[in-house]
Amino acid sequence: MDKTGWLTWRIAKRWKRPLRVTVGMASLAGDGYVSGDSVCYGEVGRETFAVVLSDGMGNGHRAAEESGLIVRTVYQLLSANYPPELALPITNAVMLYRSAGGEEFYSTLDLALINLHSGNLQLYKTGASLTVIRRRKRLGIVRMSSLPMGVVGDLPVPSWTCHLRSGDQILLLSDGIAEAGRRENCWLTDAILDQLSSDPHSVAENLIRRAAERAGETEKDDMTAVVIVVQ
Repeated sequence: MDKTGWLTWRIAKRWKRPLRVTVGMASLAGDGYVSGDSVCYGEVGRETFAVVLSDGMGNGHRAAEESGLIVRTVYQLLSANYPPELALPITNAVMLYRSAGGEEFYSTLDLALINLHSGNLQLYKTGASLTVIRRRKRLGIVRMSSLPMGVVGDLPVPSWTCHLRSGDQILLLSDGIAEAGRRENCWLTDAILDQLSSDPHSVAENLIRRAAERAGETEKDDMTAVVIVVQ
């Protein structure tokens, strides 16, 4: 092999992505018409895949507008090479500006950043529900105590990091799912472990169905499940 070919092979090996991800989602509107949850995902750099989930205050069109603004703003800033430590405070400032007229505008945020080269996962949460990491038959539950976007100016944004492996699943859930049938705390973990499929769309749809059955007619909240499968 000539030197040029050897150099090309070394560069290709260095930048080879050991992981790829597929994303599936399902949503159910609490009012039967418009979900106040919004989702955005895609590559935001050479090595980084981002998934953003936001749950707007209340439900319906206004909640959808608030959560949609958050996911679009965060995604656009990340795509413009802003680190999350800057992108999230800027987004929070946008929400506070909208509230300056007297109306409150706030929404939760789940941000998952996956480095496709190293396999590292970074989770950022503001006022968001739990996240579940599934590795075969084991589950890890990630909870972070924080306020939603748009409540205070100096908003702390807690983060959590782990290393992913091929076959892992990351489940971002709005609180409509996590709090459905809240008297039976184990139903959600059982429902996740019962999923035999590795197709993220099927897993998300099944979780929505199970959550809706648990919630019944008395709990009317938006439900969104985003499932990320690492391969």
